[in-house]
Amino acid sequence: KQTYTIGVSQCADDAWRTKMNQEMKRELLFYPNMELTIVSAGSSNEQQCKDIDSLIAQNIDLLIVSPNEADGVTDAVSRAYDKGIPVIVADRKVNGEKYTAFIGGDNYNVGRMMANFVVDALPKGGVKYWK
Repeated sequence: KQTYTIGVSQCADDAWRTKMNQEMKRELLFYPNMELTIVSAGSSNEQQCKDIDSLIAQNIDLLIVSPNEADGVTDAVSRAYDKGIPVIVADRKVNGEKYTAFIGGDNYNVGRMMANFVVDALPKGGVKYWK
């Protein structure tokens, strides 16, 4: 059987990402021909780029990355994509279109919707303070 390696580059070690890692490990129990390598950058763009380059050098078959910051890791993600590695960007996007899929919300739109809710909830005179 051929084995496939998934490399995961997490931007940090918070509770949400720890749970995400646990869920990915649990899911891999159903696929014995897959391996998972997870690294965390500790909220450092520089470290995350090094981590991604290291995963590329390990000849991974798929890269999943939760970018620390778009500007900081776009080039590293592009290097993986340019090598022909499918890239799934999770939570935050990177700049450009050198990734295969994005999984996440539209934070800008969510913020706009929340702001509109607050404005609507304020008394009529409160709207003047919003602008």
